[in-house]
Amino acid sequence: MAGPVEYHSLLGRVTRTGSWTAQAVSTLRLIEAAVSDGRQAEAGELARYSLIEMAEPAELFPGFLEAARRFLLREGVPERVLVSAEDELDGRSPAADVVSPNLADSWRAYAAAAHEFATACAAGGGTDAIADFQAAVSRWRLAHDVACNRLYLCTDLCARYLGEDRVVDFWDELMAGLYPTRDRFDIDRTPWHESVELLALDTAETFRGHLSGPGRLGDLEIAEDPDRIVFSFSPCGTGGRTFLENGEDDPTGLDVPMDDPDRFGVTTRPHDWSWGKAGVCLYCVHCCQLQERVPIRRFGYPLRVIEPPVWPAARGEGRCTWTIYKDPSQVPAEVYERVGATKPRKLGSSATDPGAERP
Repeated sequence: MAGPVEYHSLLGRVTRTGSWTAQAVSTLRLIEAAVSDGRQAEAGELARYSLIEMAEPAELFPGFLEAARRFLLREGVPERVLVSAEDELDGRSPAADVVSPNLADSWRAYAAAAHEFATACAAGGGTDAIADFQAAVSRWRLAHDVACNRLYLCTDLCARYLGEDRVVDFWDELMAGLYPTRDRFDIDRTPWHESVELLALDTAETFRGHLSGPGRLGDLEIAEDPDRIVFSFSPCGTGGRTFLENGEDDPTGLDVPMDDPDRFGVTTRPHDWSWGKAGVCLYCVHCCQLQERVPIRRFGYPLRVIEPPVWPAARGEGRCTWTIYKDPSQVPAEVYERVGATKPRKLGSSATDPGAERP
């Protein structure tokens, strides 16, 4: 019988096993169920795996935040404005007294708690240790959300002080190092059926790891159709959670209505980098660049096709949908058009214009 995690040759590491229906279930929920059913070794194995699944924000946010502050100050946002905005955000957060402002310290604390829980499970003490582990998850979720709020704050300051059109420049600078990683999924380099599997596993891990879904535990909805795999979550654990009303599951100080004048902004008009839509969270728009516009430019097709939550239609929910097509040539032409592109006749980097600009 397969265990809860196994080595995956395409990923080059362990990942969760099971069908897409199984992949939609929160790892944290599986840990709780395993302890309850007496499968303590499985619970410990899943807790150690959670350190892979949940690592992305700990790895990316510090660099993003440093680059964001550097961009704003270089482009003319007064330092006093930036510092004052950061202080105001920290000051209105009821979680400020329990969340370390240092994301790295918070992640190390969670990692230690996960290892301690796994050790307790190995000794048969998972039932007694799970409450402490769950408390560690809650503390990390707060640290994650505080860091995400700071990044959203920087994006909002870019729009307010430099102009909404500069938001794409802001994200391009922060993500410049990530853009070449998209090339792994170029059909001229990797068979697309392998890329579909990689992209789908990574999508499931990413949104479980950002603690998406009701109660912010990492539950998703995944449906496989003959021509596509569709991921849906409400809310996304990063941008989509900001559409929730009354600060549900988010005691980090960002719990003011989206239409409050002190609230961080959304796009006020359509842009190619906001899927041609107004009302898109300024944090969320980075997905348009990373998943659609940049891959289209580099090798002719999007990796995931995203339908983001849009204000005010998404008031109180924040549902986001990501679709991976099993044949990239089947991506509809309108997907290209809404991001300012034209569907090419041939796909792959070898078919792109060698003189075209690459981010």
